[in-house]
Amino acid sequence: MRVTALVPLLWLAGALGLLAAAGWARDGGEAGATATPGTVAVSDGQAATTTSPAPSRTWKGKQGVRYERSYRICSVFSVKEVAKELEVRARPKPAAQAHANAWYDPKFRQAAYRGCLDAFRGRPPALG
Repeated sequence: MRVTALVPLLWLAGALGLLAAAGWARDGGEAGATATPGTVAVSDGQAATTTSPAPSRTWKGKQGVRYERSYRICSVFSVKEVAKELEVRARPKPAAQAHANAWYDPKFRQAAYRGCLDAFRGRPPALG
């Protein structure tokens, strides 16, 4: 292969690597996705603690994976940060809905929305 043919391939590989490293990939696969309940980190480095009642619904399987992903993301970022990034009002429900709509396929959006909303409200994760 000639050197001139390698340049576009190297450029493409570098661009794809940057996009992947920046977290631009949408929810699309099951590779490496596991739902493991446990302590979820929040922005101050402490486990979320609350006296709120446990959610009435538990998420399992593929829905549980999306719930957990959203719960973890929304535990790390504040409502204000998520709302600013997704250009919505800085309120828990609109921010959680925008997060779910932006990153998840329609069949997983309800689980993602609930995971994000539970994290914003300081509720314990609802994984079964």
